[in-house]
Amino acid sequence: MGRMLPDVSMTAADGRVFATGDYRHRKHLVLIFIPEPPGASGIPLLSSLSSRYEEFTMENSEILAVLSAFPPGSFAHGSRPFPVFEDRNGTLRDMLAGHQAPGISRIVVCVADRYGEIFQSLDVEEGEPFPSEEVLAWLRFLERLCPE
Repeated sequence: MGRMLPDVSMTAADGRVFATGDYRHRKHLVLIFIPEPPGASGIPLLSSLSSRYEEFTMENSEILAVLSAFPPGSFAHGSRPFPVFEDRNGTLRDMLAGHQAPGISRIVVCVADRYGEIFQSLDVEEGEPFPSEEVLAWLRFLERLCPE
């Protein structure tokens, strides 16, 4: 704890530009960094999160999926209930998750409160299920800390 989410702009799949600061004081954030290229674990993970999206929004949160680049014929365009961003330079990923070693496929999940403080960072190895229950538990905790 104690690290703050930087205000970084990224381009969404639909072409809109968003900044992480756009959510400040409004919603808790779950940032999911999918490794480059989005491997076999990334697409099912996003589908799984799409089916549980309402559970996350009930905790006053938003999911932000972050890819280093949109794949050709991108699956991201309009197919998810949450924003899918491109962090082409890896700026945000590097700030929050550190540099990823080549050849290691892991998904990094950061949970931040609505004020931008990062409360949890999790690594999900390729092939492991997304830790939805753990992330939802953190969001419930954050909601109890700062109900509004």
